[in-house]
Amino acid sequence: MKVEIKNDEDEEIKLIKEENGKYLPILFALVASTIAILFDTDNLMASIYPFVPTFNSAMIAVAFLVAWIFFGAFMGYTKKKNFIKSISLYWGIGCLLFLMGEWADSTTSFTLLKSLMLPFYILFLTPTYGLGYYYTDISFLYQPDNIFPFQYALTNMILSLLSGATGFLIGYLLRKLKVSMS
Repeated sequence: MKVEIKNDEDEEIKLIKEENGKYLPILFALVASTIAILFDTDNLMASIYPFVPTFNSAMIAVAFLVAWIFFGAFMGYTKKKNFIKSISLYWGIGCLLFLMGEWADSTTSFTLLKSLMLPFYILFLTPTYGLGYYYTDISFLYQPDNIFPFQYALTNMILSLLSGATGFLIGYLLRKLKVSMS
């Protein structure tokens, strides 16, 4: 018969293990977005004044999405179940802030709110702005009253969310495959 003595230190270690990585997806999102913005400052200017995305912008956007796939795969492989909730929350907040900014833009009395949303536009939309390089007709980027910029922004945020979720699924399935093979 083995007697285990539980103490506060064991409980603390267990809590640390459970909480380990809880905020990692949000931290990754912030760091990855910042790095993507710093590597392509043209995209930063595009957040304020739209222009035709370049091939360099497109490659930065693709690298950003691939980074989300790899990070999602790592999180899925290590069984971090809160990853999907975290990225859904992160990109959901991004969509909500974008929608608030668009609403403020359509209402003339809230131009201050629109200007307050600019840092969030930069954080959530700038890393994937280069995806417009792959669109055949990007004239919609120059028409402020057109609905396409709205759809373009939401499409880019959804692609980012799906990249992380797809990576998570791949990692989870790889882990399952490894367990079943051993």
